[in-house]
Amino acid sequence: MSMETKRDWDFWLDHQYPCTVTKDRYTGAYSNGTWTAWPLEAEEVPDGPWGCDITAMDFWDSYEKPVGRAETPELALHSLRQMVQKYRRAFPDEE
Repeated sequence: MSMETKRDWDFWLDHQYPCTVTKDRYTGAYSNGTWTAWPLEAEEVPDGPWGCDITAMDFWDSYEKPVGRAETPELALHSLRQMVQKYRRAFPDEE
C-alpha cells in the first residue's frame, strides 16, 4: 500500500493497517528502539535495518518516513501512531 496522500495517512490512523511490528536486529543501537513498527506490509519494510552495521546506521540516519521505535511492541505501535499523526500534517488538505 502506497502512503502518498493525507487521505492515505488518515486511513492508516483509522484502521492501523497495514502494520508490521518487528524486533530490531541491533536491539536499538541505530534505531533507538528494541522494537520497530512500520505502516507497511511485511514485504514492504526496507532491508536497510537488517543490513550490516554501516548499512543499518546509514539507513536510520537518513530514513524520514514514520517508524515507531520503543522497548516493547505495544510502545512501538503507540510511537508509530504519534509519528503518523505528525507526519500527515505535512500533506496539503485535499478537496
